[in-house]
Amino acid sequence: MLSVVYFGILKHQQSDPAAALSCKYAPYGFCVTNYAPDEMKCPDPTENSHFWAFRVDVLFTIGMLSIGVLPIGRKLFPMQQSRNNAIILAVVIIAHGVLHFWLGNSLSCGPPPNQGDIGPKLYALFIFVLAIVVFLMSSSVKLAISLISFSLIFTWLIVTVSVAEMNVGAIFGGTQLLVSVIAAFFPKNPDDVGNEKQGWFFIAPCVISLCELLFCCDGSGDQGLFNKVGGHVWYDITLHTALIVGQLTPPYITPPKQQD
Repeated sequence: MLSVVYFGILKHQQSDPAAALSCKYAPYGFCVTNYAPDEMKCPDPTENSHFWAFRVDVLFTIGMLSIGVLPIGRKLFPMQQSRNNAIILAVVIIAHGVLHFWLGNSLSCGPPPNQGDIGPKLYALFIFVLAIVVFLMSSSVKLAISLISFSLIFTWLIVTVSVAEMNVGAIFGGTQLLVSVIAAFFPKNPDDVGNEKQGWFFIAPCVISLCELLFCCDGSGDQGLFNKVGGHVWYDITLHTALIVGQLTPPYITPPKQQD
């Protein structure tokens, strides 16, 4: 529901030129603290929301590997998901971090040097890999051709919307909506679609994405509260916390069949 609301607000903002231009501190849909709109970049490549998100992603990657892969983590938390699951999630987190490093440090929050070529291709590759991982880990889709086809369709939809509007906001609501649709209609295990604790933690990044959309700027177009307290970095914190909670959730054990 929150993802549907997100898309409704995003579409309204994109269809209203005045609303789309009113917030200058959210380049390409990211709410970036310490972004200088007049210069169209972050003056300090290490002091902005993108680079802070990269640091957070590195810490969460280390945390995921420590909890789910290292023997000491498996001993401290014996009832958790598999090592392979932890490795996959760690790769997703650090890939997310590399993208933020590229945006915040390498590009200083500005546009790519060849905006029409490099940016969309890297963005599309990230979304495609993310979609493959989501389908593999949570859906009942097994055929490789179906897996690739669904992922390509999802990638095309998100990239088309993002490039047309020069706003990557679609990836936040899109990924959240994809996970929700899979859980509701074709989960990997119908008897194990998550528990209440996972649900509450998954709500957090959905709420943060709405805050990023609504409160990055105030009514006058100046920096809003969300921008002043760190911006997009909070999305990474809540999202990866939800992934850690998912890793620590005991795997579902199919009850033995009763004999007649």
